[in-house]
Amino acid sequence: MSGAIYYALTVLTASTYSIQHIIYQARHDDLTTLNNYNEFTTTYPKLVARAQRQERPLALIALDVDHFKAVNDQYGHSAGNAVLKHVGIELTKLCAQADMHAFRIGGEEFDIVVQDQTPDTVKMLAMTIHQALKVTPVVFDDVTLPITVSTGVAWLEPNDDEQTLFDRADNLLYQAKTSGRDRVIFDQRFESHT
Repeated sequence: MSGAIYYALTVLTASTYSIQHIIYQARHDDLTTLNNYNEFTTTYPKLVARAQRQERPLALIALDVDHFKAVNDQYGHSAGNAVLKHVGIELTKLCAQADMHAFRIGGEEFDIVVQDQTPDTVKMLAMTIHQALKVTPVVFDDVTLPITVSTGVAWLEPNDDEQTLFDRADNLLYQAKTSGRDRVIFDQRFESHT
């Protein structure tokens, strides 16, 4: 192989890698490696529209790390970053199925879109995530940082669009926060399916 062809193939391979890396960075959160907010705004509406069009089940789990500001204030932002990384690792493990998409929406808030599962399975998944994060604290600079999350779970109804589903999950998350944190709240519509 001539030097010019070898050089061209090397440059082409490096360029392909660079493009793939740029695309990955545009879609993923650097800290948690989960899908980021930009990817959420692209993927989530498509998933909801497809579920509605095909009359397939879909749920949205919204969760927020409890007392996250206190961790940052007391132990510093590096400790807060360690907590976020830990949540990302746990969500990646727990949502490894192809029909679940985990996103870091911003700050300490995460959303999980669950497709093609029964309400009972979604309920079990939400409770499993809640418990897994609770029993796996983060150790940072020899300090154990317990993690709890507040969670809202909404089930896609025939008259929903992506905004109404998102708002309902977000309101349930807020209810979990204001009613004592460290809990999972399911919407009434979701409960009526079980």
